Amino acid sequence: MHRLKSTTACVLTAYLAMALIAAPGTPAQTEGTTSFRVRTLPAGQEYDPRNILAIWVESSQGQFVKTLKKMADSRESHLYTWVSVSGRDTVDAITGATLRSHETHTVTWDGRDRSGNVTPDGEYRIRVEFTAEHEQGPLTPTGSPLQFTKGPQPFSSTPADQAYFRDMTISYAPDIETATLVARGSTWKYHDEGTDLHSTPWKSLDYDDSSWDSGPAELGYGDSPATTLSYGPDAADKHPCYYFRHRFQMTYAPESVKLLVQRDDGMVVYINGTEVARDNMPSGDTAYGDYASSAVGGSDESTLFEYPMLPSVIVPGENIIAVEVHQSDGASSDLSFDLELKATPPPSRPGFLRGDADSSGVRELTDAIYILNYLYLGQSGPACLSAADSNDDGSVDVSDAVTLLVHLFLDARPLPEPYAACGQDPSPDDLLCMESDACE
Repeated sequence: MHRLKSTTACVLTAYLAMALIAAPGTPAQTEGTTSFRVRTLPAGQEYDPRNILAIWVESSQGQFVKTLKKMADSRESHLYTWVSVSGRDTVDAITGATLRSHETHTVTWDGRDRSGNVTPDGEYRIRVEFTAEHEQGPLTPTGSPLQFTKGPQPFSSTPADQAYFRDMTISYAPDIETATLVARGSTWKYHDEGTDLHSTPWKSLDYDDSSWDSGPAELGYGDSPATTLSYGPDAADKHPCYYFRHRFQMTYAPESVKLLVQRDDGMVVYINGTEVARDNMPSGDTAYGDYASSAVGGSDESTLFEYPMLPSVIVPGENIIAVEVHQSDGASSDLSFDLELKATPPPSRPGFLRGDADSSGVRELTDAIYILNYLYLGQSGPACLSAADSNDDGSVDVSDAVTLLVHLFLDARPLPEPYAACGQDPSPDDLLCMESDACE
């Protein structure tokens, strides 16, 4: 009997252990932001180009999570799939009237459900549906093209074009420390004179905007902005377009960026002359006289919406961000604009020691010889060119060897940083290395 009890206890213990091992743990709940962009195309339906549209997030099993955008008036019932899965829930979503034309849509998801709770990590997907008639319209598939993993690792992809959905991008970034490049409420140069500047290089860094006025955001009229803009002499025929410019400095190439814009009604954003975001504007080249696709109202007028963009457009040194904001019609009662730009710096690294060309960990005569052998005898280059740049002029030449020799034998004044200890180069340049073996 004792042996039976003992055997039974062993079996039960083993069974419980297996059950505990096999039981799934509670999923983590990483906070993060997902950004998605898509351009819709006409599907040859009855009311094209006017259309109604919905964009939402669902789990990989098809469970509705949150509506991100719904543009439809009383005919929203014809968005059959969205209505079925969402129950017409639009908590925190961008909402508006029927669209006048097809356009590029940009939405973000904060990783929370409609109750404001952070969702469990796992597989999610974006769905898009639109229609231009009283029947089911185009709908993105449920498969992998628009599926992503929410968790501690970032994700980005450019899904292949589909029949009525083009130029799609999807990216996910877990929340990590960021630096603010352009703060909300910053001072902007602006042009509100009702003049068409589209044929000028107003988006470029070297454009002369010295004659433009300047003021802090929010900029606009009709909603008590910090800076009031002129809409011209006729309240029934206001300027259709306003121009804004802001310069900012960067000391590194960012790992990722986050762009948030308050726009009433439509806008296009450029950084260093490259378009990085567009909302509530028709696709294609814009013109001064173009109107926004629809009027913005309610809380959407004062909300900063996030737009995905590639960090590569921002470079070390001086950058320019330029924005054109368009009204929905000449009699619109208000206009508003503000913007915030944040960046995530590259991962912290030990760096290098200025003048330590051979990565030995100390500065000595052999470092100067190493530089000269590299320049004139064809010796392989320093493992870290930044360390060999003794005078920090952004290049490696004979003056670096001379600077190091003078420092070692004639003048003990410190070299440019990083000097006393390993660190990062405070001066942006094109040298390939930002750390050396001696500083790992």
